[in-house]
Amino acid sequence: MNTARRPFTSLLCILVAVASLYTTVSATEVERHLQFGNEPDFFLPDVDLCDNNDDPNGRALLGRCDTSKFPNCGGDIICYNRKPARDQFWPDIHQPVFYIQYDRILCYPRKWNACSSCTPGRYCKSEKRCILEENGYPCEEWI
Repeated sequence: MNTARRPFTSLLCILVAVASLYTTVSATEVERHLQFGNEPDFFLPDVDLCDNNDDPNGRALLGRCDTSKFPNCGGDIICYNRKPARDQFWPDIHQPVFYIQYDRILCYPRKWNACSSCTPGRYCKSEKRCILEENGYPCEEWI
């Protein structure tokens, strides 16, 4: 047995352990991932709004969604990628209303186990709305 390699192997193990400390995921990120679980994004026809303006350069015309404009994802996960409006805000929390833009609805393979309900932001399931500034926001159930 070659004993000259032992100090090198020990040093390598220490370096790997130190490197892993710098690359670990924060508790908040782990909690966020676990809360997504296997639940895909969802669409609430009585709550969700879509941009129904046919002019891509025009101001968003928010209203009920035309589901015939949604892609057929087959067995994949559909992600609505809701985005914040620039000129409409919730009166109770002063955060932007989010809406769906048809060309931002994407299909992702189920094996990715990831989807963005709100881009940017996070979906508060208990309030049925996206929250742009989630830090410190008192949501009962995040997705």
